[in-house]
Parts: sequence; structure tokens; C-alpha cells
Amino acid sequence: MVCLLIPVLWGIYSRASIKEKLLLVRDHPGQVLALIVAVFIAGLPQLIYWKTVTGHFIFYSYVNAGEGFDFANPHTWQVLFSFRKGWLVYTPVMFMAVIGFVSLYRHNRKLLIAVMAYFLVNLYVVSSWTNWWYAGGSYSQRALLTSYVLMALPLGYFIRDMFLRKWSMAVVILMLSLTLLLNLFQTWQWVHGIIDKTRMTRSYYWAVFGKTTIPENASGLLLVERSEEEELKNPEKYRSRILKFYDFESSGFEKGNSCGENSFSGSCAMKLDSTLRFSPAVEATFRQLTAADHAWIRISAEVFPPTDPAENPASLVATFEHNGEAYKYQAEGIELEKHAVKTGQWNLVRFDYLTPEIRSENDKLKVYFWLRGNKPILIDDLKVEVWEPK
Repeated sequence: MVCLLIPVLWGIYSRASIKEKLLLVRDHPGQVLALIVAVFIAGLPQLIYWKTVTGHFIFYSYVNAGEGFDFANPHTWQVLFSFRKGWLVYTPVMFMAVIGFVSLYRHNRKLLIAVMAYFLVNLYVVSSWTNWWYAGGSYSQRALLTSYVLMALPLGYFIRDMFLRKWSMAVVILMLSLTLLLNLFQTWQWVHGIIDKTRMTRSYYWAVFGKTTIPENASGLLLVERSEEEELKNPEKYRSRILKFYDFESSGFEKGNSCGENSFSGSCAMKLDSTLRFSPAVEATFRQLTAADHAWIRISAEVFPPTDPAENPASLVATFEHNGEAYKYQAEGIELEKHAVKTGQWNLVRFDYLTPEIRSENDKLKVYFWLRGNKPILIDDLKVEVWEPK
């Protein structure tokens, strides 16, 4: 859709050129129809694939609530200048292409509006995707690669302008050489894992700048490592606090409370059964959890299963929600039927949960116990701890 700006605005630079464009479209309806047909044919394989796989010609596959477009809060600065995946940090030769808009304005205004409009709108759309670093499978900003076709024009005009004088010719040759050599060397670093694919920071960038190996202790400067098996392995780098502790003794837990029969501590526990499948949830926004880029959540509870969990499954759940929709839903942290939980006695269950790459600081953590079976189970001393980077 953004690419359609190119033929629509191509050659437009004044009122007269707009009139000429409209007359051109009017006088060549066959070519306009051919363009529409060509665009449809180009998109047809995608439509056929969607229909074959999903049963629908149009299918939106980005169903993860943890990422999506947020046009009111584009990440333009990060896309351009972040050491994590900034376009102009890792592809510095394109500085000259951006400056080249001045040369394009001087020498070929007929192309300026089309090229600049496409570049700016595409940059805005790319920046509006909340996962703005576009995963780890690419060096620099892969989502801006399509811009290079048009950005070659201002870059070319800039180089031509600089070649008009001997001193500026020498400067631009030096700039091109240095930026291209840097780009090639850093691509080599990326291939060999010296430049990390997703966890780069300013400190780490300068620690490995120009290096062919990773310096000792430099890895500690990277963003937190995210993996499928989550466990807080370096607690000395964090400070902890208790976010919430439910001992089910105080008022407010009347529904489901089981007092005077069997409890781990005190006189009461929470009883879940077919009429009450969920415990009270612990909730907090990301802003309430930490001011850092991440925090670890350590979740624990005492569980008393009267029957075999294989026959009466239950889970201790942690998830984040954006506008009420869950993402990074983790019920497998503790699924009782998959762990060595003993029937007829109290068991301590615990797991660590790393906060996800959030969409908004208002996104909410929710922790709760979920009885997926129908037979009763008791829980007590549900505790949620927050471990923040020091």
C-alpha cells in the first residue's frame, strides 16, 4: 500500500504537474487497468496461499497480543539511532542518502515528493510496529531495505554534487570508503556472533567495536538473555521485593476459603473445585514492577492435591495482558501433572518468569492458580516476588 505512493506521486511537484498527471491517467485508461491487473497478479500467490492454508483469501496472521501496530507512538528514534538495531548506526552510508534529499531538491524536483513521501511514510509505518527491532534474523533494519531502491536517487545526486569539487570529491570518497568498510566488518561481526542479533546496547557496541573476538566480561553489557527455559541464574545482580503474598487468612478470601480443616500455615487455605476454578489473581502493571527494561518474577505456592494431578490437572499461571488480551502466557511453568507433586501432602511449587518485551508500560502482569480438573485441590501461601536489576 505504501509503494502505491510512488506511481501516484511520481513527477508531481507543482499544481501544473498535478493537472498533467490527471490528464495522463484520463488519456491512458488501458495502462491504468494494466497496472491494477499487474498489482493483483503480484499479490495473487499470497491470496492463494492464505486460502489454501486458512480457508480465507485475506488472513491476518499477527495474532500475538504482545506485538502490533501502535501508530500513535512510533519508535522512529530507536529505528534510526538505537544501538540495538538502529538503521543509521549499522548502515551509516545511508546518512549520505538522507542528506541527498537536498541535492535531489536542487536538481530533480519532479522526483522529490514521490521519493521523500515514500521514505517518510514507510519509515513511519516501520517505526509503528511495537517489535521495532524486527527480531534477530537480520543485520541492521531489514524493514527499511525496500527503501534502498528509491534512496539510491538522493544518494546518487549527493555524490554527483560532491564530485563537482576536488576537495569535496576526496571527502565523499573517504566517507563512502569508511562507512562501507565499517558496514562490511560489522556484518562479519554479526555473522560470527560478536554483534548480537537482538541484545545489543551502547556499552556493548563500543566494547566490541573493531574487535574480532568478544572481550572478557563484555557479554554482561548485553540486554537480558531470553530463552525458552527461564531461570534466574544471577540473583546477585538483582534486588528483590515481595509484590504480593496471599496466606488466605485475612478477609477478602471468603469465597473458596477452607478454614479449620487442612492448611499449610495458619488456619486457612484456598479450596478450588468445579464451582471455583481460579484463585484470586495477583495483578500489577509493568510500570509498577520496575523502571528497568525487564524484571524477573519468582512465583511460588504450597499445593495439596488430594487426588493424582494426572487425573485432576491444575496450573500455576503467569501472563501479561495488553488491552485485556494475553501474551507470553505461561501455564507450563508449573503444570502439576508434569512435576513430581505428591498426592495427599503439601508440595512447594515454584518457577521464574521473565517479563516480556512489553508493548506498553500499562501492560499488566497476572498470576493465578487454575484448576483444570473437577476435583478439589488446596493452595496456600501464594507468593509473587519481583527481582529488579540493580
